[in-house]
Amino acid sequence: MIEALRNRIEGKIAIKIGITALAGWTIGLWFSHLFDRPDSLVSGLWCALTAIVVVQANIGGTYKAGLSRFLGVFIGSLLGGIFTVILGSNPFSLGISVGITVIVCTLLNMSDSVRIASMSVAVVMIMWKLHPEMSPWVFAFYRLIDSALGILIGIGISHLIWPFPAARNVRLNTANILFVLHQLLLMIVQNGEWDKYKEIEYLKRIKEIRTVFDQNTLFLEESKMEMMMTPERLESWSFLHDCLEDLFDQILSLKRVFHDAHHFLNEELKDQLHQTVSSIDEGLKFMSHQLTLRKGPGPLSTMNQSLERLQGKLDLFSKTHTIYASPLSDIEKFFVCFYTLDAVGMEMQKIGHKIDQMYEGAG
Repeated sequence: MIEALRNRIEGKIAIKIGITALAGWTIGLWFSHLFDRPDSLVSGLWCALTAIVVVQANIGGTYKAGLSRFLGVFIGSLLGGIFTVILGSNPFSLGISVGITVIVCTLLNMSDSVRIASMSVAVVMIMWKLHPEMSPWVFAFYRLIDSALGILIGIGISHLIWPFPAARNVRLNTANILFVLHQLLLMIVQNGEWDKYKEIEYLKRIKEIRTVFDQNTLFLEESKMEMMMTPERLESWSFLHDCLEDLFDQILSLKRVFHDAHHFLNEELKDQLHQTVSSIDEGLKFMSHQLTLRKGPGPLSTMNQSLERLQGKLDLFSKTHTIYASPLSDIEKFFVCFYTLDAVGMEMQKIGHKIDQMYEGAG
C-alpha cells in the first residue's frame, strides 16, 4: 500500500515536470518573440531548463530552489557578461571564469548556488557565440530575464497542479516515525534469541528512522518558505520533532537493559511490566494513525494508568525483596529499565498532548 502511494506521488511529479517543461519552452519562445529578440531558441531553452530545475516535490522546496536558482543566475549572468567582454569566448576563458565564479559564490556564502552560477557563466559565454552581433551584456541580461520567467512558471505550476505543501511531508513523516518506533519497541521486548538476523532488522529500522528525521529537518526548513503555515503550527511541528528524537533515544536505551532486568522480577511485576509496554506500543500506533488521518484527540489514559500501577508495584517490590546483594551492574540495569520506561511515557504524553491540541475538534 505504501509503495503504491509512493508510485502515485512520483507519477504526479513526473506529470508536473512534463507540463513545466512544455510551459517553460512555450512561454520562453513567446516572450522572446514578443520583444522581437534574435535569440528566441536560447530563450526558450533556458526558460524551460530553469522551470524544470525549480519544480520540486513540494511547494516549499520549489520556493527554496527558485531563490537559489535566481541568486545563482544573477551572479552567473553578471560574471558571464564581465568575463566574456574581458576574456572572450573560448574553452580557456570558460575554465578560468567558472573557477572564479565558484570562488565568488563561496566567499558570498552561496554554496547552494555554485553550480547554477557556473552553468549560467557557461551558457552566457558559449551560447553568445551563436549571436555575436549582440553585446555580451545584453545577452547575459536576457538570460537573467529568462531565468526569472522560468522560476515564476515553476512556482505557478507547483501551486496550480497537485500542490503539495512541505508541511504535509512533515506530518506523514512524523506518523511514519511513530509507527517504526512501535516496530522497534516490539523487537526490543520480544522474547527469544537476539540473533544476527534480528540485529540486521533492528539496525535497518534505526537507519530508517534516522533518514526520516533528516528528511523532516529539511521539510521543516522548506515549510518556513511556503508562508502557508502559521508560526504556531510550525512551532508545534518543531516541538514534535524534538520530542520524537528524545523518545527514539529512550527506546534505544531500553534495549540495553530490558531483558537483563527480568531475572529480578516476580511474576506479578513481570505481568505489569509487559502490560505497560503493551499500552505504550498501542499509544505509538494510535498517535501514528491519528497523524495520518488528522483525527481528533485520543487519550493515552490506559498507558498513564499502566505506568502508575507499574510504579506502585515497583515501590512495593523494592520494599519486600532484597536486590542490593546483587552485582552493582545488575542493580543499575534494574532501575535504569524502569526509569527509561517512565521517560518513554513522559515523552509520549508530551507528544500526545501536542497532537491533541493540533487536531482538537477534528472528526
